[in-house]
Amino acid sequence: IGAISFAEEKARGYMDTAGEEPEWDQYCGYDCMTERLRLLEQECRFPFQLSSIGESVQGRNLWAVKVGDTGPEVLLGGNIHGDEPVGNQAIQRWLWETCNNPSDEQVEAALGAQAWFVPNLNPDGYEANRRGNANNVDLNRNFPQPTGAPGTPATPDAEAAAWMAFVLAHDFSVSTHFHGGAVVCNTAYDNCYTAEIVPRPCPPALPSFHPRADDVLPSSRSYCDAMMAAGVSCGSQWPDCQTNGASWYQIRGSQQDWEFHFANV
Repeated sequence: IGAISFAEEKARGYMDTAGEEPEWDQYCGYDCMTERLRLLEQECRFPFQLSSIGESVQGRNLWAVKVGDTGPEVLLGGNIHGDEPVGNQAIQRWLWETCNNPSDEQVEAALGAQAWFVPNLNPDGYEANRRGNANNVDLNRNFPQPTGAPGTPATPDAEAAAWMAFVLAHDFSVSTHFHGGAVVCNTAYDNCYTAEIVPRPCPPALPSFHPRADDVLPSSRSYCDAMMAAGVSCGSQWPDCQTNGASWYQIRGSQQDWEFHFANV
C-alpha cells in the first residue's frame, strides 16, 4: 500500500492511538495484529473473548475472537492464503468499529449472535508474503475431501488441523472465509473431477446428497445481494455475484468443502 515495501509494512509497530481509528489503508504485522486484539479485549463495549485455536507451523498463535454471548454461532475467517490479507484487514476493522464506534448493523450482530472471527489463519505465510504456510503448503488444498472424491485425503498441516478441531468443537450454522483476487461469492462444492461438470453443482453436490443443500444458495445470496445493494459489482462473469466452486474451477481439499460435508456448516 502506498510507496513503501511489504517488508516496511510488516515491520510497523503497533499503530493505534487510544480513541483514534487506525489507518485501515495500512497493514501491520502479526505482532501488531496481536496487540490490537488484546487491546480490544480490554476496551470492547460488548462481550469479547480472545483465545487461540492452536499454533502455526512456526509457533504463532491462531487467534480467534468471539463477540457476543447469545444467539447462533457463526464463523468468519481470513488469510488462509498468506498473500491475500484483505479479509484479515476487513475483520480487524469490523472488530475495531464494533468495539469503538458501532453502526446499527454492528450492534445488532453483537447482540444477536455469537460471532467468531479468525482474522489470520496463515500468519507464517503472511509474514513471508506468500500463499502457502511455513511448509509452503496451500492450506486451501489441505483438508480431507468429501466422501467419494478421487485421490488420497489430505494430511492436514498444523493450521488446517487446528481449524478442523475448532469447527468441530462448536455448532456453527454458517461460515464464510475471505480470500483475495476476485469479487464473488463462492459456494461448495469446489471438488468435481468428472468428464462433464453439468449440471452445476456437480456430484457429489447433488440436492439429495446433503441435508442442508437447499440452504446453500439462500445463505450465500443473503450476503451477495446485500453486497450488490451497497454498490459492489462482480463484473460480467458473475452478474449476480454468485458462483459454485466447481463451476468456476475445480480444486481438491478446500476448507469450505470440508466444512459443508463433514461439519454441516
